[in-house]
Amino acid sequence: EGNARFLVDVGFGEPPLGPLRYSVGEGSEQVTAEGMRSRMVQLGDGMVQLESWRDAGRDPWHVRASPSPATEAGWVPRLSWAEADVELFGAAAAPCLADFAAAQERCLAEGSTLRQKLVVCRLLREEKVTVAGTQLRITSPRFKRGGRVPTQRVAELGCTEGVRAALLEHYCIP
Repeated sequence: EGNARFLVDVGFGEPPLGPLRYSVGEGSEQVTAEGMRSRMVQLGDGMVQLESWRDAGRDPWHVRASPSPATEAGWVPRLSWAEADVELFGAAAAPCLADFAAAQERCLAEGSTLRQKLVVCRLLREEKVTVAGTQLRITSPRFKRGGRVPTQRVAELGCTEGVRAALLEHYCIP
């Protein structure tokens, strides 16, 4: 356990609330407390991929019916990277703020969604609340669990005042 490696996904998609054990090659399934099913697999040529389970007829995050009603259940790709990049920060070193400069550049580059509209997200075990531009999306539960299928409520906020009201109500941001 002392030498165990973990993946922490802090992305903009549907990340888990906690770290995932980084066990490449086993392909063993992990289920997070919020119900996200995932596994890590070796792709070959030194590439690794994180996959999530998708139920038949649903999108990968189970929020809505898939555009293709014939969507089969199975593992779908989420992230992939070169295995050599895993050792980027070494076994004991945590990244410092300066290490994220390249990611910041990508987020602020021309054409980035984050330059075009406000994006704020709050993840809880059972709920995801997102303000993107002038739209509010609340997904609950986040993943299929115990017979409960995720549903997504979408509200158009309309204007700056609507966005400000949503930020105050859902994030306590005045």
